[in-house]
Amino acid sequence: MYFHVWFQTKRRTRVLLGDVDARIHELFAEIAKEKEYNLMAFETMIDHAHLLLEIADGKALSFAVKAFKGGSARRIFEAFPALRFQMCSNNFWAKRFAAKEIPRSNLPIVEQYIRDQKKNLVEL
Repeated sequence: MYFHVWFQTKRRTRVLLGDVDARIHELFAEIAKEKEYNLMAFETMIDHAHLLLEIADGKALSFAVKAFKGGSARRIFEAFPALRFQMCSNNFWAKRFAAKEIPRSNLPIVEQYIRDQKKNLVEL
């Protein structure tokens, strides 16, 4: 099953910039490799992230999202301790996430949408 997943930073704080954004990208790739998730595409904006995941079933989706959010939050706060104060929170990501199952036939469209997030914003 394929899922387009998105979630935001706590209080939509605009912290996914520069070194923090680059580190989040590294962390998502590391977590996917560690947990053996097929992370087909991902991108961040200044206050949220989009992932395209292949997961065995819908029940496993929440565990996968928890791995990405929890693992990246812990490690990003280790790398950038001042973020806790900047965000006024011990949580990097908001509690909730949204996801939509994607039919195989729509994968190229969704993958392109996710990969072009920043490019499309710059063009506006």
